[in-house]
Amino acid sequence: MNNNYTQAPHKGTSVLPDNSVPLSRPPVYKRVAAFVLALGMLLLAVTSTTFADDEMVTRFTFGGGAERVQSENIVLRGGMGQPIAAIAQSESGNSQICTGFECGQGALAANTPEDDPSASPTPTPTATEPSNSPTPTPTATEPPSGSSDDVVINEVYYHGDADGDWIELKNIGSSTVDVSQWYWCAKFSYHQLGDNPTLLQGDLSMEPGEIVVLKAWTDLDADGTGSDLGLFKDDPSQANGRPSFDDPNFMVDFVQWGTPEDVGRPDVAVAKGIWAQTSTNPIQYDFVPKALDSQSLALTSSNNGSASVDFANGNPTQGANNPPVTGSTNETVYLPFINQ
Repeated sequence: MNNNYTQAPHKGTSVLPDNSVPLSRPPVYKRVAAFVLALGMLLLAVTSTTFADDEMVTRFTFGGGAERVQSENIVLRGGMGQPIAAIAQSESGNSQICTGFECGQGALAANTPEDDPSASPTPTPTATEPSNSPTPTPTATEPPSGSSDDVVINEVYYHGDADGDWIELKNIGSSTVDVSQWYWCAKFSYHQLGDNPTLLQGDLSMEPGEIVVLKAWTDLDADGTGSDLGLFKDDPSQANGRPSFDDPNFMVDFVQWGTPEDVGRPDVAVAKGIWAQTSTNPIQYDFVPKALDSQSLALTSSNNGSASVDFANGNPTQGANNPPVTGSTNETVYLPFINQ
């Protein structure tokens, strides 16, 4: 029995004949490209490789060894938006491996080594036209608002009636003060200065040193027994700016004439520190004696009217500065009381 036999090949294998030539291995650069291709598609990475600005990429070697010569840089995109691997070579001979969507500074799109007609070129930025709009003209800066303490009751004529009585204000500060929203108070009668005013001189936006003369809104001393006159700044948080008239923080100035009795708001003026209480039992307040029918009550002191001695009765000087008085013409002066 002949024991020399050839073993049958297993299923799935092949036997090369003795004179067969082994297949040669692919070149190294092709194996590198294939490896890079597999690695790039596995990681789905996005990498940007950029040549110098003066280097034009002329050749792309895609995975598998296929080459595509380009006259300009391109953007490489794999099928279904996946990355593609390639080796890019520039004119200077520099070679770089691209494993992402972009290689070089490409402006051309390719889905595969063949052009994809659905791909869109990268849009070229458009130059921004300079604006021809004129430069806006800056608005004028409003002058600073002055302090309410800069406005004083300068003169009062109270011998007429609602048509004949008038009040004079003066801005003794250095900035403009708007008094249009302020209020008068006389014997608990209230009126806003800017409410249908009759201006005999000046404007309610008072410039520094300006004297404003307003017709009184009521008969200031109708019964001839004396009265008070208070000036209050507005409260912007309230309707029509109407302040709390018993709050000294809103009182600006005050004067009382003809009576020491509490006929209005002398207690608020005392709390403000601009008027004086002269007695506690009975409660009485400082006051300017009643003027003659031909006279007005005028501020003649630089103390801005903090006591009756700062005022004097004399000939009216409507709209003009009051002449200084060297010694009070008042017949009676009530000094603030001192608690014993």
